[in-house]
Amino acid sequence: MARVGEINFELDGFGEEIVRELTMDLHGKLQTYQAASRGGIGTPVDSGDLIRNWQMRMDSPSQGRVFNNLVYAEPVITGENLPESWGGKYRTRQGTKQNYHESILEEVMDQSLPKIIKDVRRRRR
Repeated sequence: MARVGEINFELDGFGEEIVRELTMDLHGKLQTYQAASRGGIGTPVDSGDLIRNWQMRMDSPSQGRVFNNLVYAEPVITGENLPESWGGKYRTRQGTKQNYHESILEEVMDQSLPKIIKDVRRRRR
C-alpha cells in the first residue's frame, strides 16, 4: 500500500472539520490531477485503475489518510520496490515525477489550508 500522507489535529471540533476537509481536498486532487497534463505532477493514467483507486479514510476525528492499495501503486508513486522489469530505473509513460504525491500534499497545505481555515471559521460563527 502506498501511503501518501497523514493530517493530524486536535482542536475541539474546529480541527476535526479542517482535517476532514484537507483530507477530502487531497483525495480529490490525487483523483483528478493527471501527470500528462500537469508536467508530471499527478497520477499517471494508462488504464485508469491507479487514479480511480485513491481512497480516503478518517482514522479518527483528528486524523485523515489518503492511500492507494493497488499492487503497483508504490513503485509508480514513490519509485520504491520497483519490479525487475523496470531494470532498477523509475519510469512512467507520462513522465511522472517520483513522489509526486508530496508536491500535491504541499499544494494542499500551502494553498488549500488557509482557505479551509477561513471557511470553517466563517461557518462556525
